[in-house]
Amino acid sequence: MSENTVCDNNSNSYRGLLAEVWFTLMRSIGLGHNEISAVSSSSEELISLISESASGLNSNEVNIIRNLINMRDITAQDLMIPRADILAVSQNTNLSVMLQQMIDSDHSSIPVYRDSLDDVIGMAHIKDVLANINKGCDVSVGALVRDIMIVAPSSRALELLQEMRITQRYMALVVDEYGGIDGLIAVEDLIRKLLDDKNSTTQKQGSLEQSK
Repeated sequence: MSENTVCDNNSNSYRGLLAEVWFTLMRSIGLGHNEISAVSSSSEELISLISESASGLNSNEVNIIRNLINMRDITAQDLMIPRADILAVSQNTNLSVMLQQMIDSDHSSIPVYRDSLDDVIGMAHIKDVLANINKGCDVSVGALVRDIMIVAPSSRALELLQEMRITQRYMALVVDEYGGIDGLIAVEDLIRKLLDDKNSTTQKQGSLEQSK
């Protein structure tokens, strides 16, 4: 059975605009098919493109695109949860406790360690936890771990978001050059940044102040 969808002609132009802005942005930060060493489009030029073409978009949609553009210089270190604040669980944690941890933390994935945070063996995803609870499986969370991404603090947020989408690994440990864990970043953190209206508002206020 096919999905029930509601759309109009404007949706195609909207997707086309998003694709155009995304492609331009990806090329400008070196993520296109052909690597580009120099940034050919500034944030102001891309935002101008949106302003000229976005008559059919609402303010929230424009803010998301604006945030996307302004995120290209943001790194994993800028958005990560510091090591001291990382929520992680032992591989021996039972599934009902794990599920409650996920609900309380508002994250779909949580790191799983063997003996300590310095020995992370992967991450547990809420889909796996729920599936095994529903089946009545009496296993600990260690049996459900998925691979977790390892990234440098300097990794750019947009590259990380794209990598998460491609690999379907939605959590990354931020590790320094010596192998120490600096922090944690989840796809939810990146999405919140995209949806953050304050981010766009601050950017617009800064532009206004500079123009005075």
